[in-house]
Amino acid sequence: MLSALSENWWALALRGLLAVLFGLIALFLPLDTLTAVSWVFGAYAISEGVLVVLTGVRRTRYSGVLIAEGALGIVAGAVAPAWPSISALVLLYVVAIWAMLSGGASAGSC
Repeated sequence: MLSALSENWWALALRGLLAVLFGLIALFLPLDTLTAVSWVFGAYAISEGVLVVLTGVRRTRYSGVLIAEGALGIVAGAVAPAWPSISALVLLYVVAIWAMLSGGASAGSC
């Protein structure tokens, strides 16, 4: 696992940068711009999902888990902006479910 991470350090660094950017943008956007937050989350989740799928395609071990995790991220990213009138509670559930599935898939690849 460590050798795969060292070979794809740039993907891990980009994933971290995207996570920090998402967190900062979400922090500084007013609460009444839920539509903007859903678009930002959607862009982040899709970008992160594509990077995880690319990592899975480049690896032979645990590639199925990584591809599944990336696909879930892409789906979560597509769902969020598709319904911009989504309530804060439903968006919370989408993010929570995506985080749990993504974390479970990551833990399963260790």
